[in-house]
Amino acid sequence: MIPKNPQPPPEPPGNLGNPGNSQTPGPTRTEGLPKQRRKGNSQCSEGPSPERLRILRHHLHLRSRGWLQDPAGNWVKDGNAEFDSDEEEPPPLPPA
Repeated sequence: MIPKNPQPPPEPPGNLGNPGNSQTPGPTRTEGLPKQRRKGNSQCSEGPSPERLRILRHHLHLRSRGWLQDPAGNWVKDGNAEFDSDEEEPPPLPPA
């Protein structure tokens, strides 16, 4: 016959939030929840506008063709990329 142990078994490490143990703090209400989006930025939940998508696609097109933007925002040729001999300016943004 095994005698009954009057003490409860020890808590395993990392078991936070035990309501019977006042020494270990419980989880906060926001723990594990996704961060809230800013209330004023409704465009973030709706996605980019068609105009913004058009500009982003053009930007990616220029980058894939060997153009880089300098700190002033101007498009310059990447020295490591090959260009056609007649290509001196980046292609313009296509019309909407």
